[in-house]
Amino acid sequence: MSATEYARAVAFGHAFARRQAVRTVDVPGGFAVLDDEFDQVHDLNRLIGTGPVTAGELIAAADTVFGTAGLAYRQLTMDGPTGTELVAGLTDAGYRADRELLMAYHGGELPEGVPVSVVEPATLLDPAERAWRAEAPGLADGTYRQLARQRLRRPAELTRRLAVLGADGTPRAWCELYLSPDDRVAQIEDLLTLPAYRGHGYGSALVAAGVAQARTAGCDLTFLRVEADDGPVGLYRRLGFEPLGEARQFHRAAGGT
Repeated sequence: MSATEYARAVAFGHAFARRQAVRTVDVPGGFAVLDDEFDQVHDLNRLIGTGPVTAGELIAAADTVFGTAGLAYRQLTMDGPTGTELVAGLTDAGYRADRELLMAYHGGELPEGVPVSVVEPATLLDPAERAWRAEAPGLADGTYRQLARQRLRRPAELTRRLAVLGADGTPRAWCELYLSPDDRVAQIEDLLTLPAYRGHGYGSALVAAGVAQARTAGCDLTFLRVEADDGPVGLYRRLGFEPLGEARQFHRAAGGT
C-alpha cells in the first residue's frame, strides 16, 4: 500500500512541477524546470531525477542547464532510494544533502474549532514576504519578493490557499493545498504560522482542513513533504500521517560551497 501511495505521490509531484514550470529541459535521468522571472526560487529552478543516474551525469546535466540559464547555484531533487555512491559523489562535488520524508494521511481524529478560510493569492503576498524577511535575514530585497510571489506560479486550477485569519482579516497562518481529483491525489505544502501566533493549534487546523477538503474533492491520498531531521515529523504523526518513503534535496550554493 505504501509503495503504491509513494509512487502516486512522486508522480503527482513531478507532474505538478512540469505544470507550473515556464520551461522544462529533459536531461539524463530526469528533467529540469526553469523560470527566468523567479530565478532565485530554487523550487522553480531545479533538476528533478526520475530514473537511474550517476552522480557524474547529474553534475554535468546541472552544470549545463543552470549554466545556460545564468544561475550560479544548483538545486537537485531525487525521489526514492538514493545510493551511497550518488550521495558521496554529489557531496564531494560541493553539494549539501538534505533528507525529506513523504508522509500520507492514514486516518485518525483531526482537530476542530479553529476556522480556516480559502483566500486569494494576493492575501498572502505581503505576510509571506514579511515572514521570509524574519526567517531568513540577509537576502536581497528582490529575493524576498520572489519567494513571496512564487505562489502566483501555481496552477490555478489545482491550487487552493488556506489561512487562519485574525479579526481584522489578516492571515496568522496559512498553507497551500494542491488538488488533482482526476488522480485522486492531494498535497499540503508551504505550511507556516507567524511566530506571534504559534502554539494556538493553527498549523494543525490547516492540516485538518486540507485533509477534509481533499476528501471532499474525491482524493483518497493526501500527502506532504517534511524535512526528515529538522521538521515537525512528530506533529504530522500525531495528526495521522505516516511515512511513505524518502527524497533527497541536493544544493550547491553560488561559488560551489
